[in-house]
Amino acid sequence: MDLVGSVVSGPRAQRAFALRVALRPGWRLCIEDEAALCLLIAVGSALQLRWADGRTARIEPGQIALVRGPDPYDVTDVIDRADGTDVIDAADDTDTPDATDTPDATDTPDATDAAAVSDVPAGTQPPTPATSEPLAVIGPDGRCRTPNGEPLHNRLSLGIRSWGDDPSGETSFVTASYASGNEVGERLLAALPRVLVVPADDLDWPVAELLKAELGSERAAQDAVIDRLLDLLLLGVLRSWQERAEPGTGVGIGGQDELIRRALAALQHNPAEPWTVASLARFCGVSRAVLARRFTDAVGESPMAYLAGWRIQLAADLLLDGATLERAARAVGYASPFALSAAFKRVKGVSPQQFRSRAG
Repeated sequence: MDLVGSVVSGPRAQRAFALRVALRPGWRLCIEDEAALCLLIAVGSALQLRWADGRTARIEPGQIALVRGPDPYDVTDVIDRADGTDVIDAADDTDTPDATDTPDATDTPDATDAAAVSDVPAGTQPPTPATSEPLAVIGPDGRCRTPNGEPLHNRLSLGIRSWGDDPSGETSFVTASYASGNEVGERLLAALPRVLVVPADDLDWPVAELLKAELGSERAAQDAVIDRLLDLLLLGVLRSWQERAEPGTGVGIGGQDELIRRALAALQHNPAEPWTVASLARFCGVSRAVLARRFTDAVGESPMAYLAGWRIQLAADLLLDGATLERAARAVGYASPFALSAAFKRVKGVSPQQFRSRAG
């Protein structure tokens, strides 16, 4: 299981919040939903995302944006410009998630190294802040209110899974979100930049069109269909990002280096094996020095550091699913529950029991 493949057992939609949004031109929304991940599909016009630190990202019609939470941001159809260049692309943001979920935080690649998949150039001048009051503030679970706190959901409801102030207008954008991610998802979230932007035709399947169509109808088993379409859309966006990521970003695919792909597959699919650099190098048919150098250059950390972090994340996921400490230890390659517990506390800062209790 690679980093993107872990989404199947990581963040997974369950009765996901998903809407078609139709708004009159000149709108602005303040997003404070604290979602782990949000997908935005620009439909009727370009969109601009804006964060409190002045960073922005532009989404053209037909593009899909994946936004990493939980920081609040604005979405608007009013596009700021600076010297004729769109000020966008948050791939170089510096608010990287805490790296303490890795074996050694000092070795963790900063999210500033992760490249957003976007065809739009990065700008350097901060945008002019929007002065108009937002139409709505979107809180957790999709609850919406005015800036003064008055509920808005009923007033702006346009029917099943449709929302906005323009009942006769075309869809402005489609949005869907994952409220939280589990522990394998945590490793993925730590590697993501603030926002990824990809063209819909970069995906292998017409999932965006299928999702838009499903949101515009009312049919049997629709919740389940929307959830699975959302998962496919997320996987498509992440795969596009992973396949284009620069070496050293820690994304976990190893670029086009077949050696690194082979090494990663061995570690990810067989975490319980008693791997050493020497045994992994033998498996890959190269020397230890060659493996160590090329792996670190491509992935951003050493093979054993990567394996240690991967084992702990898999163990955390198993614990959340109800596995005993003994079973989790055996599944991810620790000789005893005590050994896993010690490693777990070293990486996570809490014991497995405390971790499970805090997760509820």
